[in-house]
Amino acid sequence: MGPAAVLPRFKGDVNNSGRGDATLLFNWQNNAAIFTDVDLVGGQRILQDTWHGLSAYPMAGIKGVAGDFDGDDFTDAAFFRTAGSGRVTLQLLRSTLDPNKINTYHAPAQVWDSLGGGTWLLDKMRPLAGDFNADDREDIAVFYETGGCVTALLVFFSTGTGFAPPAQLWSSGWCQANAYYVAGDFNGDGRRDLASYYHYGGGHTAIWNWMSTPTGFRTGIKSLDLTGYDVTTAKIVSGDFNGDGRTDVAHLTHGVNQEWRVFGLYSAGETFSAPAEWYRHPQWSADPARIVVNAADYNADGKADLGFYYRYPNQQIGWWYGQGTATGIAPFTPLEIYGPNVATLVSAI
Repeated sequence: MGPAAVLPRFKGDVNNSGRGDATLLFNWQNNAAIFTDVDLVGGQRILQDTWHGLSAYPMAGIKGVAGDFDGDDFTDAAFFRTAGSGRVTLQLLRSTLDPNKINTYHAPAQVWDSLGGGTWLLDKMRPLAGDFNADDREDIAVFYETGGCVTALLVFFSTGTGFAPPAQLWSSGWCQANAYYVAGDFNGDGRRDLASYYHYGGGHTAIWNWMSTPTGFRTGIKSLDLTGYDVTTAKIVSGDFNGDGRTDVAHLTHGVNQEWRVFGLYSAGETFSAPAEWYRHPQWSADPARIVVNAADYNADGKADLGFYYRYPNQQIGWWYGQGTATGIAPFTPLEIYGPNVATLVSAI
């Protein structure tokens, strides 16, 4: 597999159009639903109502990720779902396309059950998707806090039709509440790695990396220390924003005087550059809880862009686009208004 910047299918390309899309989790009457914001051939974008979990998938009982888990070049979805009494199952929704290039999902298939494998609690799990072993199928990594600020890294490697049982690849003293995770190919070797902003308090934040190997991950290392820096309210995403074949990290923060700022950290292989301000939007009194940020190559130029979704009080959703450049992010441009929708936008998965 080549560098991330020249992959024919950039992370988030739901319908294999060559342009980035977003898989979005919505709350539909307290149950999970998936909408996909996709680019159709010719540049037309639509927000499509793709799947409803109904009462079998209550929002309080699921955690979802999206990725090409079966290697067919279409983005699937997977949900960890609580079954009560310390039991969790993994449900796989394989994606397919109709003749109009609109993606749909097959009925969920249960591909793993924690029954007999000890106690699993959904609220202790932080899942992320990525192709960690470069077999062209995305896997699922889970940071699981086992208790007392001890966290383990477990990986469900894709088999094409499901997932192998989880393999524990790291464990250490680590408080899950202080960590903000992303996945990406940070060193450009074709395998996705893991990183976390870790907030120690008092304005001290560090970046930790777990670099992937053909069979797992190396031990997590602290790759960058930041002082006077608080990311507890930031919106954090990863993408190859400068097109050099290595995944970078960006975050949106809400600062003084109602300013919104995008900071970027370019990958240097196994560490990152110091945060640089890429964009500043002055005095917008937006509610941070209504904002969802997604990174994808929306214009198919080999560089990740930022998609900024805002849920208005009338349930309409505005979409702003910030193009990735060699030196940051171009000014955001409002491009779409979707809705209004009965469902409420929650997150990108």
